[in-house]
Amino acid sequence: MKFLRIDFTNTEPLRISDIGMSKDNETATINFVPGSSLRGAIVNNLASELKNDTARFERVKKELLSSGTAFYNSYLRAGDRQMYPSPMGFYESKNEKVKELQNVVADGEFSESYKRAKLGSYCFTEGDTIIYTSLCKSDSLNIDTGKKKIFRTDYINKGYSFTGYIAFGDNVSEETIILTEDIIRNRTLRFGGGRSAGYGKVRIDSLSYLADGDYPYSGLSVTNEPEVPQTVYMLLLSPMTMRSSFGEITGLNPELLEEKAGCMLRNRDEIRASTSVIRMSGFNRTLKNRTPEYRLYAAGSVFRLEFHKAPDAEKLRSIEMNGIGVGRNDGYGRVVFYKDYARIKHKLAYSDYAGNISESVASDDTGIRSADIENNKMIIARGIAYSRVRTAMQEKIYHEKLDKGSASNSQTGVFRSVCQKYRYSYSEAESAIRELIKHIREKEATAKKHSGSHGSQKSLLLKIENILDADVFTCLGVDTKICGYDISRLIDEKNQGMLKIELLERLMKKDNRTGGVK
Repeated sequence: MKFLRIDFTNTEPLRISDIGMSKDNETATINFVPGSSLRGAIVNNLASELKNDTARFERVKKELLSSGTAFYNSYLRAGDRQMYPSPMGFYESKNEKVKELQNVVADGEFSESYKRAKLGSYCFTEGDTIIYTSLCKSDSLNIDTGKKKIFRTDYINKGYSFTGYIAFGDNVSEETIILTEDIIRNRTLRFGGGRSAGYGKVRIDSLSYLADGDYPYSGLSVTNEPEVPQTVYMLLLSPMTMRSSFGEITGLNPELLEEKAGCMLRNRDEIRASTSVIRMSGFNRTLKNRTPEYRLYAAGSVFRLEFHKAPDAEKLRSIEMNGIGVGRNDGYGRVVFYKDYARIKHKLAYSDYAGNISESVASDDTGIRSADIENNKMIIARGIAYSRVRTAMQEKIYHEKLDKGSASNSQTGVFRSVCQKYRYSYSEAESAIRELIKHIREKEATAKKHSGSHGSQKSLLLKIENILDADVFTCLGVDTKICGYDISRLIDEKNQGMLKIELLERLMKKDNRTGGVK
């Protein structure tokens, strides 16, 4: 098995919905990039890359979606330090002068004067100290004027560094691995929603393969100790749930754990744990509906497993390498038998940590950076820009006639079909349309004139060229300054071109339906 490590930075805010935490008129965002999002971004780019080789695309896609390929969730990185979900089960004194933590999973109890310790979302350890931090999030407001409702959406601020992994099984072809690596290196990856509004873009910082025999988060494992103890602590690195012997979702299945570990649990009926439960679901683009919703133990949940004898280190490594439970190919079911769990006695905020602090991690767990304020202003301005462009386009289509001269509906239909075919690629659309215009002009120049129903397309061709050559904002009559920003900075050249194609397609659609009546 080969593990490809992917280090990336979100150059735009990330908005990946958390259905478990979302409420009416309010959408929460998860604090990591799911493995399913990484897989979807790669397959989407692959479809574009191999659009002229359908058989090859289907072959590679089948391998990427098979059980032989697993996509890990991507978590925060601090410089060279790979962070992981903060473990649960720790309590801290209500008296701030008392610094020592109590561990309810290891000790079985905690003092009455203690409360749940705040350990953020991500951490790493040094000695008996857990260093923790959280991602800074902001929110945006969207107003539905028709229903008179306000919708709030969370998003992760830009500038954070993440690390994710892809596991390629021995049965995955070299062709698939090379293509996947090429897509990640050379294509633009976007995750989550709101992509047309300036969300989701990431920059790939580095790609590397783990050494033979190594696997993600192996450095945290108790299997690195000289001897594996009888009692181990299973930390969930991603949401996890198992199935019972009857195929039902059951949370934790002790019998399956015993089978995988190769020895019996002593505390099967009284497994001590600290957990929280979340709801997870996805979306099937083929069937166009949501996938079944699962209740899973959240990442960071901890289980104390006491065996009758010390489990075999190789069997524990196999569980860590392959995962356990449902959805392992989507990033679920990743665990590690955490060697440092019972040793942790103190906590320290990452902002106070005296180590090598990466600029990619927020310097304050709760503060708002000036870059965040500027970024929020840019996002608001971009949203206003798109709203004004859409309104202006609707007005133009409603009031303006196509002015196609004596061209017929079937002749405009040819151009409309080209617009529809290349609606997501302006360069290809423009090239195809201009080539078609050139061909029609040459044909009309040499053709013998008849008095048939089809007339000259001269007016239609001129109208299309005027729209292609014009500045889309001038064409629509939109202000070039929005909130102090030049609109061309808010809507890039590629999207400006796509707006032209959309305008052409919608003008032709209206003309076809109304027969040219204004």
